[in-house]
Amino acid sequence: MSREAARSAGIRVLLFWLTVVGAAFLVPLAAGLWDVDVAERGKSIVVVVVGIVALGHILFGIMHRPLIAAAGVGYAIAFYLPFYVAGDVAPAISGAALLVVAATALIWVAKNRVIW
Repeated sequence: MSREAARSAGIRVLLFWLTVVGAAFLVPLAAGLWDVDVAERGKSIVVVVVGIVALGHILFGIMHRPLIAAAGVGYAIAFYLPFYVAGDVAPAISGAALLVVAATALIWVAKNRVIW
């Protein structure tokens, strides 16, 4: 790949992820989640932000590598399943599950030399 093509691709990837991060703040704002009381705000915004980041991984994976999409699905399942099922221990279970998904994706990438 030529230097200019690589730079152009890098800029597109950067703009894609900046858009995802922007959406993670604008969607809760548009939904009125910033206006609720502090106890509910944190919980609601986290739920929306995790969903948007997982969706960003899925969409980027569809365009680039299926592993990234699978990781996005894994992130969503690892967060939302305990969040709605496990009650008070959900943050601990979600955190551990998210680490397992990220480690699994990293091991797969390293094993298959996708980046290197």
